[in-house]
Amino acid sequence: MQALHIHNNHLFSLPGDLVALRKLFILVLAFNRFTSIPSVVAQMTDVRISDVENIIMAGNGIDTLPHEIVTKMKYAKKVNYFSLSWSFNYQFLSQSCVDAILLAIQYNPSLLAGLTHVLLQHYTGISNIPTISYLLLTFWILYFNQVDFRMNELILDPEEASKFGLLEHLTHLDIRDNKVGDIDLRPIKTLEYLNCGRNEIGALQINGLALKNLFAAHNSIEKLTVNPKPEWLLQIDVSQ
Repeated sequence: MQALHIHNNHLFSLPGDLVALRKLFILVLAFNRFTSIPSVVAQMTDVRISDVENIIMAGNGIDTLPHEIVTKMKYAKKVNYFSLSWSFNYQFLSQSCVDAILLAIQYNPSLLAGLTHVLLQHYTGISNIPTISYLLLTFWILYFNQVDFRMNELILDPEEASKFGLLEHLTHLDIRDNKVGDIDLRPIKTLEYLNCGRNEIGALQINGLALKNLFAAHNSIEKLTVNPKPEWLLQIDVSQ
């Protein structure tokens, strides 16, 4: 079996025998009743155990990430798509959970290094997260090349926006439909795709080194700076 779709059910746990599906490529667990990443799913991210590359857990009620689960995911070097969109409720993310994640990162620097695409779309209470630095650490996105923060209430001050420069592999950033004001994304030298539409941006600064697509419609942009000159630019939309 290469694909298993068991979404839109009432599942809250999974049998350990699932790990026997070594050739599984896609696992879809969306819109069930999981409150944490199942232990067997974390185990299946181990490249030594499973061939799974796409895990979709969108639309669950995940509110905890135990240390033992995070630790099991440190060998997720083959997974390239892990979706938890419409899942986390930050208002109930416990401090012990956060401590466990940070501890796991500290002692497992390769944690989820193989993941390339993460969705953090439409989470309840995301505006309550203290800083973007918190997100960078908590959700292991330092190695990701595609990040989706759309449809939230993010407000990025200049200091926090500069933290995106830590994402040395980031090529795609989607922050549309938030409350972002003036923003300087020049530290992201690898950025190819930016969608920051429907925010409150008046001044937008971008690094043009790799830029191919810029979508910034429905803002109040008075100043747009792209430096250096974008040699690969394909599309730009700053319409109202």
